[in-house]
Amino acid sequence: MALALSIKGKPLACSSLVSKRMPMESSRKNRLVALSMIVAGVAAFFLFLYLTGHDPDESPLTLTEWVIGGILIGPGFGYLIKWRRARDS
Repeated sequence: MALALSIKGKPLACSSLVSKRMPMESSRKNRLVALSMIVAGVAAFFLFLYLTGHDPDESPLTLTEWVIGGILIGPGFGYLIKWRRARDS
């Protein structure tokens, strides 16, 4: 059974921040959302490194840590690309 969420009768996608049915009305606001997602991802990645006790002076980042960093930072870049495509069209 799938979970369906909606706001004011408009369905929301669970896998993304913004549903494909919602138009990108405010270009500046959406760009700010994308940039704040990137900054939040970077902050979360550094928090992860701090909590795991990783010291970059002692050893370089492992592949797993790079993948986790990409997972945390990537959605912001994806949203920024989505914003750019909507703005160009």
